[in-house]
Amino acid sequence: MKKERLKWVDNMRGLAVVLVLLSHTPGTVEVQIALISMFMIPAFFLISGYLTKFDGTNVFSFFYNRIVKLFIVYAAYTFLLPFLSFSENLKIIHNPSLIVESLFKAGKRLLFGEAIWFFACLIVVNIIFMIIKTISKTNNILLMAISILVACLGWSLSFIIGGQKNPWSADTALVCQLYFTIGHVLKNTERPEWYKNAHAKAIISGGIYVLAVILIGYTFDFSLLKMDVARNIWGNLFITLSLTLVCLFSGLFSSRIFTKLRLFPYFGQNSLLYLAIGNHGASIMNKVVGLLYQKTGFTILSNRGIINPVIAFLGAVLLLPACWLVNKYAPFFNGRFKMPSISRH
Repeated sequence: MKKERLKWVDNMRGLAVVLVLLSHTPGTVEVQIALISMFMIPAFFLISGYLTKFDGTNVFSFFYNRIVKLFIVYAAYTFLLPFLSFSENLKIIHNPSLIVESLFKAGKRLLFGEAIWFFACLIVVNIIFMIIKTISKTNNILLMAISILVACLGWSLSFIIGGQKNPWSADTALVCQLYFTIGHVLKNTERPEWYKNAHAKAIISGGIYVLAVILIGYTFDFSLLKMDVARNIWGNLFITLSLTLVCLFSGLFSSRIFTKLRLFPYFGQNSLLYLAIGNHGASIMNKVVGLLYQKTGFTILSNRGIINPVIAFLGAVLLLPACWLVNKYAPFFNGRFKMPSISRH
């Protein structure tokens, strides 16, 4: 029987997908980056934790059906992505021996978790969560306490290394497991009455977040708020975590309001695919807008504050046929497959 999807989950993921594309679109203004950076990646991990049913007992099943499965999808994308580049394919046509070189480089990136940082990070986050959930079992207070300590270690590690890229996004994973754990605890403790008056709660929490970001940005510097997940504002974990949580809960309320949306839920349902190849759609739309500006001279097309969100959204729309093809003929790339059964004797 087909599982019934949670509409608000797909809404929230879909919004996060578009914001990720916006963050990678050239010329996105600093204030926009500041506003979206505390939501787009933490939201994915919050939702992943919310949907995780691991209770801390059947460790082998979770490791095999969740972590190994993620690794298989990650490995497939790692070896496929080099061949999705038009320029790389032209080089291979002229020199077929480059196929071996591309596969070797892909294998190296896979080994060090460098191909798609989000996939690598998600795998490590699941491993960390598996360990701390196995220790804490049903004790949510102990689970959160350990998770916060691990996150503090991640923030400290990020500060020490000065933002350098870690194998398997180690420092980022140590932080992101906190959002994953918060999502899991939320699922175990939430009550329907929490989401009453969702419109008002979304407006209030969203307003507080936006005002805080603008106040800090204009008073000091918006670069303080350009979070790379493992960074924090002024080295202050309390401010960083507070703002991120206010932003995430605004997203939780907002995603339950717009129940009749069509495109955003579809983006959310295909979030793995978008996180792997979404930049291709946004890149194409960015070039199209650039050509239109050259031909027409319309100044609005050069206003990055206005046009970049449109580019990000249309970039996601542009990939809808690819999503349909993958869902119909290769659902594997969206993680929709069953792992073969393993007999344990």
